Parts: sequence; C-alpha cells; structure tokens
Amino acid sequence: MRGGRAAGRALDGGPGAAGVGVHLRTITRDGWVCTTYLPGTVHDGREGELYDLGADPLQRVNLWDDPGARAARDDLVDDLRSALARAPA
Repeated sequence: MRGGRAAGRALDGGPGAAGVGVHLRTITRDGWVCTTYLPGTVHDGREGELYDLGADPLQRVNLWDDPGARAARDDLVDDLRSALARAPA
C-alpha cells in the first residue's frame, strides 16, 4: 500500500429499495476505495469494486479483478472486516 497504513473509514450499507437486497461494505484508505458486496438478491458475495483514486479520481476503472491490484484489494478487505468487527452493533 502506498504510504503505509493510514486512518480509513468503513461504511456499512443496508438493504436497497423495491425489495432488492444490496448489502455492501466500503473502506477508503491510502488513496483507494474498496467496496465489497455481500450475498443477497443481486450478488453472490464475490463481487466488489476497487478504485485507485490517484490514477482514477472519478472511479471509472474498477480494479477488483485486476491481478496487479490484488494485494491492495486483499489488504483493504482485511482492514474492512477488522473495522466492522470492532464497530458497535
């Protein structure tokens, strides 16, 4: 990760409108935005979004499946899970 670990922010999104369950979790850290989708009515839990804000500030190129961004993705997902596990219910 660029610049080591910096304070990040984790968000937990709940169910969407019209009975469509979209459950997502997002973390922003070290110039990256990483969103994971949990299993629901739309996603199977393996999908997500990953953006390098330095190279792509408008978040147009999703790097989730890019092998070159795999280490960043895995690190962010681990931090996201840790942050949510510590969050009060």
